[in-house]
Amino acid sequence: MESNEFTFHNTINNRLRVIVNNRDNEPLSYGVCTAWGYKYVLVARFTEKARYSVFYGNPSASKPEYDISHFSDHIPELLTDVALGSEQEIISEVNDKKNPLFENKVWLWAVLVLIVAILGYYSIKMINSAKS
Repeated sequence: MESNEFTFHNTINNRLRVIVNNRDNEPLSYGVCTAWGYKYVLVARFTEKARYSVFYGNPSASKPEYDISHFSDHIPELLTDVALGSEQEIISEVNDKKNPLFENKVWLWAVLVLIVAILGYYSIKMINSAKS
């Protein structure tokens, strides 16, 4: 009775599960199910022969703004394909580990004991001067 097509937001998936809430009706039988997505195309103009690289996967990178986005209706129908090389994963070592002020806990305890001793000394000195 109705169209058996479902549309979803663009997402990257390895598996897709569709749950149909049929309530108290008879069970539904399904034939062949197919899923497809949008074929993404990278359009660029290369003026010179060179070795170009495409980098992706950084969520904090800003989106580039090119003039071609304003003239998308002028892109020719017949485009030359570019042969892609193998994908190479770039692993960057992020050293965000912050070292504590005192690496050894003995130093921390020594400084705390010194501060308590100085405060205790001046507190006793103030109490004695108030009695006199």
